[in-house]
Amino acid sequence: NVLFYCSGSITAMPMTSFNPILEQAKHLSIKSGQIDAASFSFIAYENFSSGTMVFNYHDLKVEQVGTKNDDGYLKGKLKTFLLNKFIISDSKKE
Repeated sequence: NVLFYCSGSITAMPMTSFNPILEQAKHLSIKSGQIDAASFSFIAYENFSSGTMVFNYHDLKVEQVGTKNDDGYLKGKLKTFLLNKFIISDSKKE
């Protein structure tokens, strides 16, 4: 049985707007980036959901949150480098 259906969209906005959530939940900080447009729709069932999302963005740069006193500081810097150099790319690149 379908519990509910949800859809929405956003237009251009800075990705740094998500920092209050990401810094607390994922220990990541967005240093730069722009959302061009995003849209989503999904159907929620009792035990799962199914849907689609289109997310167009550019110039995304992230940083692992931490301080120089943290034991994982160097590990965080390495994660930041790997994310920005090898994982994140503009949504329009092939």
